[in-house]
Amino acid sequence: FVHGSHGALEDVAARCVEEVFADAEARARWGTHDVMGEDDVQAYVRMVTFPKASVSDRFVARPGFQLALRLPHYAAPPAPAVEEEPARKKQRMTSGRKRMAGIPRMATTSVSASGPANHRLVTRDGELEALAVGTSETSAAFRSQTGKLERAFEKMVKATDEAEQAQKDVLDIEAEIEAVQIDQSKLPAPRLDLSDMPDFDLPYDVLTYTGDPDDRHAVLAHKKHIDHETERLKLAKENWISKKKKDLKRKSKKMAPELKQLINKLEATKRIAAQKLEKAAKESMHVDRIRSDMGMAIERRTEQAIERDVKKEAQRLERELQKRKREDAREEERRIKEERIAKEKARPKFPMEDIKLIEVDKRMAQEDGREPWPDVVSGTRWETTNEMLQKIEITEFLNTFGGDIGGDGKHMTVDTFERAVDAFDATQLSRMYIMLLHVALDSLASRYKSLVTLWSECLDMGTYPEILLQYAKSKFHAAGTVDEETLRIVSSLQTRTVGEWSHSEHCHVLSWLVNECLESKTLHNIIDTRINERAALSKEITKAKRAAELAKTEKDAAAATQQAQDAQNGENADDIEPTETAEDKPTDKDVDAGIATVPSPEKPEKVIDPEEQRRKEKMFQLRTRAQTIGHDRNRTAYFWNLAQDSSCIYAHHSDDTWSKISSEAELADTEKSLNLKGIRELRLSKNIMAIRNDIVNGMNIAAEIAMF
Repeated sequence: FVHGSHGALEDVAARCVEEVFADAEARARWGTHDVMGEDDVQAYVRMVTFPKASVSDRFVARPGFQLALRLPHYAAPPAPAVEEEPARKKQRMTSGRKRMAGIPRMATTSVSASGPANHRLVTRDGELEALAVGTSETSAAFRSQTGKLERAFEKMVKATDEAEQAQKDVLDIEAEIEAVQIDQSKLPAPRLDLSDMPDFDLPYDVLTYTGDPDDRHAVLAHKKHIDHETERLKLAKENWISKKKKDLKRKSKKMAPELKQLINKLEATKRIAAQKLEKAAKESMHVDRIRSDMGMAIERRTEQAIERDVKKEAQRLERELQKRKREDAREEERRIKEERIAKEKARPKFPMEDIKLIEVDKRMAQEDGREPWPDVVSGTRWETTNEMLQKIEITEFLNTFGGDIGGDGKHMTVDTFERAVDAFDATQLSRMYIMLLHVALDSLASRYKSLVTLWSECLDMGTYPEILLQYAKSKFHAAGTVDEETLRIVSSLQTRTVGEWSHSEHCHVLSWLVNECLESKTLHNIIDTRINERAALSKEITKAKRAAELAKTEKDAAAATQQAQDAQNGENADDIEPTETAEDKPTDKDVDAGIATVPSPEKPEKVIDPEEQRRKEKMFQLRTRAQTIGHDRNRTAYFWNLAQDSSCIYAHHSDDTWSKISSEAELADTEKSLNLKGIRELRLSKNIMAIRNDIVNGMNIAAEIAMF
């Protein structure tokens, strides 16, 4: 913004603040603390530009900043006349090092009792200036930050000079290459010399037939021999010429070794120049960052110094409170650790990773003299077709994202999808095409923005076939992501209508549109939004669980306290039943020996919390893919209610085959075959048990419908 402009420094700084740093985008990107004021902008402009002799001169950035920020090149303005300053008294720095010329220095006024000190950071040419106020402690911090800024400025100037020198080296080598090329262009170009080419023509005696002219077989054999020899000599001639051309090409490459060396040197120098240019840009950004941090640190330390006396007592009390909390936390941590160690010693090593469990179970089976755990029963094999999988994919996609991309929000099954495709009026089918096209068109917006806008505005039941045809062609030519079968089906719209398509053709095109939607920016935004909402909902669920656990703990503690008080006061001592101790509890040996134990009372039915149910439903609505019940040891994925089909559980195996669990008996076999000592199969078993009633009801309803 400043580079190349004219005018006074104050006016340029005001325009910068007004037009660059004060807009909403800059505030959102940099924050309110990082936005410079007019004084900061003036100091920064003085640092990065050449001094001007008059107001009419243009602002020109220094060469290092021109290279780092890739600014247009302008000649530096004439240097202003510099008046000689009186000799200043040399001061010794705290570090004892000699101050280099041109490096920023700091002058500090005395600290009075009536107010804070003023600090001014300047350079010899007035290029960098910063003001800060604070106590003597703040002054020390400011001096520390100033030294850090000085060192960073030294590195920036050094990196800028190196980048300029590297760029100059690149220009010098390019000039050498140009000179060598001009010299070589004056040399005569090598030509193909065919003067020493041997004779590849057939001799006259070979061409002349001397046999019996009436012998037809001999005449044909002679003609065939001539054709064969002619073809052989032709190939030999071509091979000879090709060899000559290769030799000529090889000689041409050897003619310019100097040029090749210069080109290699130019490439290496360009890499070095790019690295040094990047280093100069980083050092420049580092200087800006230190300068910003310096102002914020001084401001923060000043506020802390002012409030320190007021907060001193509060901080002491807070430290004591935190100390007690840490002691209590350490005590609680020690108690929890001891309980955890005791539990870890008491509990078995299961569950474990399923793959590892297979080997462990085999070893334990050999030791126990039993058969290893049987394979998982995944129902009966389902011989599906690609068309059926496409229907499930389309239906599941519409059920998952239909409400967010213009659908009516109603769930769809494979049967309702088939009825929509076979319907006479094709209204619902047309809506599906229009809805998917609205989202898929977004993938071409970056290349054909105006055309996509026109298509989106004109997309309706009458125009979607033509827009579908044009979209497929544009996608094929632009990205080549349209397979041949899809392109063939869509291209048939030139001679056919959508209503003439077969069932499989509709499935193929709709499946392709679904995959196009999955690559669109619109759907990516929907998925990102859902992921963020799911994360927030997960935090809410975790918070609710912790609150419930805390309430239960407090309730149990209150009950135990009350019971202890009653026992201590001796109230109703004759009526108090003796508490069962660890010695009175039956052990595993007692159970094995047949000692009777008192049956525990039946657990009351769990009351479903409406808020918890709402969270579960909301979590399901925010899904971004088909929800699985879980996986077994073979990494087979189990789906229920896939495409709103609750009649069975679909099992997708790792070899891309499918099976179905369609009855309660098959479900029981599957549950029985799961090894609950494995992590995945234990989780799968728990998930099945959580929705087992719903699964069985769906299977029974499907069986009753199949009977009629």
